[in-house]
Amino acid sequence: MNSSSSARKNIESLVEMGLALAMDDFGTGYSSIDLLSQWPFSVVKIDQGLIQRMITSEKSTTIVQASIRMVHQLGIKVVAEGIESGAVYDFLLNSGCTEAQGFWMGKPMEFSEFLTFLKVDQRWRG
Repeated sequence: MNSSSSARKNIESLVEMGLALAMDDFGTGYSSIDLLSQWPFSVVKIDQGLIQRMITSEKSTTIVQASIRMVHQLGIKVVAEGIESGAVYDFLLNSGCTEAQGFWMGKPMEFSEFLTFLKVDQRWRG
């Protein structure tokens, strides 16, 4: 993300008007802790690769749990990407994750299918 003063002023103005700025794919590439410390993010989306590796990697599990705690301490919403099982969902819920997305909850669908999906009273634990 360009950190020029004009870009920063424009983004800060948009945030002041109520626009939420989300950091996608946290934990990979440019989505770093350093960038998180410099910009007014409202939402952090933890990369699905980290989420999916939790099943087999204690290191990934620790990174995800620490990221959830850190982001909440900064007063920022956290979303876990790539939820593909109830067990992963439950683990993240118990770790303090408040929002999630993934194929386990719903796969990409046509608009008409989405309208039907919305009518079903979906209730996930937590």
